[in-house]
Amino acid sequence: MVENIDDGSKVILDGDTGEITADPTEEVIASYQEKIKKQQEMNAYYSSLVSLPAVTTDGVRVELMQIVLAQVISLGTRLHMQVICEGIETVEQEQLLLANGCSCGQGFLYAKPMIQYP
Repeated sequence: MVENIDDGSKVILDGDTGEITADPTEEVIASYQEKIKKQQEMNAYYSSLVSLPAVTTDGVRVELMQIVLAQVISLGTRLHMQVICEGIETVEQEQLLLANGCSCGQGFLYAKPMIQYP
């Protein structure tokens, strides 16, 4: 497909679907512009939710960072990667990491930054 596109041709590559549109019509361009606008609106909406407290229906507060942390550790584990967490400063943070399957980390809880010698 890419070999058949002339230099200077307009091309749309849809990162969501992987579709390539060569020499799109004005209708197709307008459709993609609308799609991008809607995605930006949704991203702005989701970004606004980050600052809100997350509370379950029974009133238990859920820290968003705990959810994100658990997902990142889980993803790394599924990809057979060693997950190393940085910036561990409290025993509570250490316990959270251990509870989510991360047993490797660094931070002030363990040692202060060390001087690197040449």
